[in-house]
Amino acid sequence: MPRQFKDKSIVEASSFYPYFIAFQEHCKVRHYSKDTLRRHRSALKRFIAWCCENEIVSPQEIAIDHLENYKHYLFYYRQDNGKPLSQNSQGVMLSPLKTFLTWLAKKKYIQ
Repeated sequence: MPRQFKDKSIVEASSFYPYFIAFQEHCKVRHYSKDTLRRHRSALKRFIAWCCENEIVSPQEIAIDHLENYKHYLFYYRQDNGKPLSQNSQGVMLSPLKTFLTWLAKKKYIQ
């Protein structure tokens, strides 16, 4: 799993950043809990870092194949202890991504 996602500059330097910020604001206005906001932030930073590493530079470039590749990436990823991520952990990382992509589509930022 990319460790750089913890580095704000990765997210802030990407063209994903304005969408990331707008989505966070959308969630706050809708009264998402602090824990949900934290999970969304963490999951989206991971995904954005993965996108940057895979030369996907904007949300408009995301294709179904990329999402499948990310899902496979999470499935085959091994933690520091050598164990795979649980199905629950994978879901925790994928669910906010689905919410983000749905929001992008509703706002017509992506098709």
